[in-house]
Amino acid sequence: MQRGRKGATSNFVSLAATTPRTVLSPVGLPLTKEERVFFDYVARTHHHLKPADVPMMMLLAASVVRAMKSRRQGNETFEKEVRAALAVARSLRVTVQATCEPKTAGRRRDEAPRSYYDIMKEES
Repeated sequence: MQRGRKGATSNFVSLAATTPRTVLSPVGLPLTKEERVFFDYVARTHHHLKPADVPMMMLLAASVVRAMKSRRQGNETFEKEVRAALAVARSLRVTVQATCEPKTAGRRRDEAPRSYYDIMKEES
């Protein structure tokens, strides 16, 4: 037991180090090289994704790569793949709209926009 007044160091509590995020890696069927690059990019840039999201991330990577490959052919495959990629991206919440607050996304309804006639009055 320490005699006298306690020092400031006696108030510190050692905390366990925070665990790093688990590495997200594809499961099941292997991805192509292009799909793997896109998969890794999504995993690196979106920290809210968990291991349960890996199958959806694989679908996103596959549909984006297929869409980019079919864009030059000019058929309806490109549009179908883009729609599939957007649907999966929305469900994973990796789109720009899903990553910013609604207030900053232009959804403010407190102030009504100025009308054309009010702007014209101010200019004249």
